[in-house]
Amino acid sequence: MAKHFSPLNVSIALLEPIEYFFTHYATPDLKYSKNDKETKIEIGTVNDFHKIVVESLPRILVDRGPYELNSNHLNESLAESDSFEATLGLKEHVKHVFINGQVSITIEARQEGVCEKITDMVATMLSWTQHEIARDFGFKKFAGRINIGSCSPFEDGETSRSFRCVVTFPYSTEETWNLDELGVKIKSADLNITSTN
Repeated sequence: MAKHFSPLNVSIALLEPIEYFFTHYATPDLKYSKNDKETKIEIGTVNDFHKIVVESLPRILVDRGPYELNSNHLNESLAESDSFEATLGLKEHVKHVFINGQVSITIEARQEGVCEKITDMVATMLSWTQHEIARDFGFKKFAGRINIGSCSPFEDGETSRSFRCVVTFPYSTEETWNLDELGVKIKSADLNITSTN
């Protein structure tokens, strides 16, 4: 059964696997822990940008990015359907909403090598788990094409310099529902009956 799309699910679909990966498979210098005193890397959403200070630890920031909704519907001219006699003149429409989005994951660290290493780990984790994430969270496609930006220096404050790399990828999903004309006619009849009082 298809799941209802929520933009919050995009961040959740990424944060949990990234946290798990860096908890169990990272080298000791990049081990993630929920305990702030033990963790060697910070993982959060872009909303945590000011909470997580890049000077102290490397960080991974997930942004669900923009997404678009495209509405289409199929009727008897586009899909197989029963005859007019079989449906007693009532029509049924299958409605679809196609959702396409773009996720970005920003990796920041004080050293270029650390930034590159974390970026490689994130890209590897995504390529290994894309099908499981898609299945578990109801996506049709998830991280099928992963784009990895260059590791670029940026000024973090007046005297500090850090490195940033951005990983982006598309996702898509859909929602489907039926619009049954009989239900509309019954609702209309009910409204007409109740509105006459």
